[in-house]
Amino acid sequence: DILERMKALKVPGVLVINKIDTLEQKDKLLEVIDAYQQEFDFDAILPISAQKGDGVPELMDTLTGYLTEGPQMFPEDMTTDQHLRRRPRRF
Repeated sequence: DILERMKALKVPGVLVINKIDTLEQKDKLLEVIDAYQQEFDFDAILPISAQKGDGVPELMDTLTGYLTEGPQMFPEDMTTDQHLRRRPRRF
């Protein structure tokens, strides 16, 4: 359903395949990638292991390319809107 919506909206897509560290047969990953490539023209396909950090820097670099700078929401000299002292949690 998600791929169909992406096609209809004509939006760019990045396919992120996580948990590659759990694969016993790495060639199966190529089969999965190929199947998704046939369904959608992804801008990037990134196999990662979030737990081990493999591929995460590449993911962050890729996603950063899609971000645009928005309006400034706080005064330039403001560093936080949170209290410096943490309040204890009440349960």
